Amino acid sequence: MLVHDDLFESTADLLVVTTNASLDRSGDAVMGRGAAKEAVRRWPWLRRGLGNHIRGLGGKLYGFLAFETREGDSAQLGCFQVKMEFHERARLDIIRISMKGLLDYVEEAGISAALNFPGIGAGRLSREEVAPVIAELLEHERIFVHEK
Repeated sequence: MLVHDDLFESTADLLVVTTNASLDRSGDAVMGRGAAKEAVRRWPWLRRGLGNHIRGLGGKLYGFLAFETREGDSAQLGCFQVKMEFHERARLDIIRISMKGLLDYVEEAGISAALNFPGIGAGRLSREEVAPVIAELLEHERIFVHEK
């Protein structure tokens, strides 16, 4: 379901931000723009957590990842990969993989999720390019795609 408000004001069970698979010199995930940057401002441990997962997978394609909440967190957090490296354009094939992972997770856990509209902004794709690919997310009754 498409909503026009601030992702970080959502009351969904799972708060998801779009991400890439780049690591900095210390092995932390590069999360320096858009919703990912705001997520790191609020939850500084997220950069290290995502970086650990990327390194642990032995590759760079992770799709969708959910993280255990930390004490005091208001929602569970997730990362929705849209590209490989931070400087690249988002890729529709990666968005499809991440979307399937998120859909499966939401269905299995029986929860609601909120995420920023994937691939636009720092991903440099147009809304018109991405919307047909994420149609299942936009139609899902417990997934809220935020666009400001």
